[in-house]
Amino acid sequence: KLRPNPNSGQFSLDITVMEDVTVNYRVISLLNNQTYYSKKSTLLKGAKRTEDFNIQGLTQGIYLLVVEGPKDVKTLKLMIL
Repeated sequence: KLRPNPNSGQFSLDITVMEDVTVNYRVISLLNNQTYYSKKSTLLKGAKRTEDFNIQGLTQGIYLLVVEGPKDVKTLKLMIL
């Protein structure tokens, strides 16, 4: 779950995985498909984790938060006010 949404660049993502994985997070603009933020995180099987993001300088608009694991990719709409 992504919260709050919309936000000003500070938001959290609650995530649980079924196996130990390294996950890559990217924030991409819908306007020009440019990546504005990227980070990697190692998650342990079954552990509920909250990833906090504080991305300054994003202009108002709609972005995508792409969560990439070794077997799956999830894309969430992110609104910046």
